Amino acid sequence: MMKQGRSKLTIRFTPFTTYQRFDNETDQLFLHNSEEKEIST
Repeated sequence: MMKQGRSKLTIRFTPFTTYQRFDNETDQLFLHNSEEKEIST
């Protein structure tokens, strides 16, 4: 459930990163891409 909630927030910042977010490896890169996402977590 946590993953889904985060993905929904990511769509607002970057819709294209949402697909990468599914991968754990890309998750780290994604975090760097949108610092604003930190607020949602």
